[in-house]
Amino acid sequence: MSGMRRIWGNNGFINWWSLRPVGNLFILKVSYPALILIPFISKYKEFATLIGVYNWIILASFFGSLSLALANLLYDIFCPTIVKRFDSPNTLYKEMLQIKSDSLKCYPDDNFIATIDHCKYSYNVFSESKPVLGVSCAMLYIISLILFGAIFVDRVFVVVKSIFA
Repeated sequence: MSGMRRIWGNNGFINWWSLRPVGNLFILKVSYPALILIPFISKYKEFATLIGVYNWIILASFFGSLSLALANLLYDIFCPTIVKRFDSPNTLYKEMLQIKSDSLKCYPDDNFIATIDHCKYSYNVFSESKPVLGVSCAMLYIISLILFGAIFVDRVFVVVKSIFA
């Protein structure tokens, strides 16, 4: 049950921690240039015909790129930095211990709190913040996956058909 709670969070929604593996992928940042290039390419029907791309594929590519770009934009803007930077409360705690150690060297009277419970609490609060935006981000990722998946299945079908024809 704790695994499901971690994915869905205590509030019942998908939390930012569950979107972290997708949102932090560098390869997905290519969706921004693709969002600009797809409409440009779709203007030239001769080019699309030359490479064998059908109109529905251009539309699916455009809307898939659009939803992927919007999902990445939502993630980049609204996902809390603590979740983007640290993959778990444990890595946050490790970093906090280093900060506390460095702080004590410069400020020996500082009462900086760096307990594992404090890190877990803070990480979970940030991970479950803005649930509507988190669900919106997840839905846009799913829409782009469906659209690009449909293109992939179509292209595989065309290749297999040409091999066995």
